Amino acid sequence: MTGHPAKEKAKRSCKALQVAVNAAVELAWDSKLKPDEWGASENPTNTRKGLLSMPPEIVFEVLSHLSPVTNATMVVPLRDLWGPTLEKAYLERPDTLRALSQTCVAYRRRILPLVWGQLDACVSTREEVDVDRSEWKWFQHVGLALFRKCTWLIHHPEHGIFVRDIHVSISRFQVDIILSAFIKCLRSLPNLRSIHILHAYTAIGPPLRRLTDGLSFPSVQTFIGPNYCCGLMKCCGDVRIVECNREDGAKLVSAMRRNCRQVEVVRGINLEGEVPLVKQLTRFAPNIRSLQVGVRLSNNFISHLKEFKNITAMEIQVPQDYSVYPLPTEEEVKDTENSIREVLCCSEATGDRRLQISYRTRRGVKLYKPIPELDSDDSEYDSDALSEHAVWDMRDMLFELDTPLKHVEYVSQGKDVHVY
Repeated sequence: MTGHPAKEKAKRSCKALQVAVNAAVELAWDSKLKPDEWGASENPTNTRKGLLSMPPEIVFEVLSHLSPVTNATMVVPLRDLWGPTLEKAYLERPDTLRALSQTCVAYRRRILPLVWGQLDACVSTREEVDVDRSEWKWFQHVGLALFRKCTWLIHHPEHGIFVRDIHVSISRFQVDIILSAFIKCLRSLPNLRSIHILHAYTAIGPPLRRLTDGLSFPSVQTFIGPNYCCGLMKCCGDVRIVECNREDGAKLVSAMRRNCRQVEVVRGINLEGEVPLVKQLTRFAPNIRSLQVGVRLSNNFISHLKEFKNITAMEIQVPQDYSVYPLPTEEEVKDTENSIREVLCCSEATGDRRLQISYRTRRGVKLYKPIPELDSDDSEYDSDALSEHAVWDMRDMLFELDTPLKHVEYVSQGKDVHVY
């Protein structure tokens, strides 16, 4: 006689998690290595062979072609058949680095910081998956992967010092246990600089707020995540870059009021006619220098944008093939462009001004539209006067695509726009 289906399912989930716990603890216990034991039988000549004989720039360039997960990587909606996970091509880089780190002691010394430079738990399984959703338990796979890696880092603080970036998906699988391990892992990472949550269980808010109450992660400079992960963002008091990748971002804006007053770059917030949100931003994040907005902006909305005294860069995001509202016309885009130009010219910040128009499709592609040059009767453009901060690293803005993305970058100084 079988029991209740829900209870049987819960037992199977607990059993899978317990197996992962035992395996992680045993692995952590058996593989601890003291730094002074490394290199006991090392061949000194290995430090000048193979990859180690090449300049670091070349090595990094080679590794950059192995599909790294970055802060710009997103889950493409059309791939939801496999769940909100990335394709297994993103496993090439960690697999390669792990193999190199196990070549010899000399390689391990150099490659190990790259292996643990970022914590990724957002990729699909290595095995072939049946198209039937019931056969593909992506939430269990992602949950166990996150738990194993967090447990490893908790038991290996000598590896945790290397972690600077986190890219994870938090599923509903045993969310209380796995989320607790994740938060404990975050507390053990002294050099963490960015947290990127590609996907999170929609009911994660209450347990996340409970587990992060009173915690602080002062080293985090970038937070990218859904609106309902505001509890984690509140712990990042010195965060500079905030991006919402799901819902309108109103809760993230509220988190800036009490906890995050140093925000300088805001993306993904629904700033299209939402006057209350932009009013809150002007009060809670007065240091904003880069902002992403929509197309349909009222005059009242524009007037509030002019209150940002330090703003130097703005992006107008235009939906190209889908929207909850009617798609904007070219005239509307042009009017918004002219209004944003006025906002940038009214800014009291010194240095360059940057404006871009991006067209977003259902697959997340961004195409950058050429912006005609402005009249520069009262200002001169000096290309030699550009500071290193004038060039916006567009790689942080672009989404990962299957095909190369064509884009144009613009830098302006004063009222002049320069194309390069």
